[in-house]
Formats: sequence, C-alpha cells, structure tokens
Amino acid sequence: MAAARAILAASLAAAGCQSDQGSPRGLFSGEPWIVSGPELRIGSADDDPDYIFGSVVSMEQGPDRLLYTIHQREASVRRWTEDGRSAGSIGRAGEGPGEFERPTDIGFFGDSLWVWDLY
Repeated sequence: MAAARAILAASLAAAGCQSDQGSPRGLFSGEPWIVSGPELRIGSADDDPDYIFGSVVSMEQGPDRLLYTIHQREASVRRWTEDGRSAGSIGRAGEGPGEFERPTDIGFFGDSLWVWDLY
C-alpha cells in the first residue's frame, strides 16, 4: 500500500514538471513505462469462494503486513497475504459483537484494527 501511494505521489509530481523547451511534459507521453517483477492477483472468477468478491470499498495494510479489505455486500473484512493468498475474514452481517451492518472504512491504531460501520 505504501508503495502504491509513493508511485501515485511521484506520478503527480512528474506531471507538474516542465521540459527544457518550456512546455509541460505529459505524464503519458514518451517511452512507455515498464513494470517488472512478479504479477499478483487477488480475486478470481473460479470456484473458490475465498477469492470471489464484489466491490472493495476500503483497504489498508496492517502492522502484520497483511492487506485488509472491506466487502460491504458481505459485511466483512477480508485479509490477504503479501503473495495474494486469502488469510481469512473478520465479521459478518448483523447487529451484534463482531458483526457489521455497512462497514465503510478501516484503519489501525497500533496493532488494533478499527472498522467504521455506517449504521
């Protein structure tokens, strides 16, 4: 997550730079960017229900280096390892302890996960 934020910040900074000719250089002009390294996919249209999901409304990397994602339709928080494997889920639909009605945001305070439930 921190790497994605750094790339976004660098892209925005580069978009504001000007070339020696005095005209602004377009972010997508010139040579294409090539990203090398392993490909990572989270999610699947195959049979495994742990990897099938709809829209993700929020995500955060935890202090345990897992990626936490909110899935509103399921009213749950899913956890993912660095190599894209499912590490389980937290919560379910309901109004009791450990249950969510409409989770919308997540974050960490130290090693404690907090979930903002809209209702």
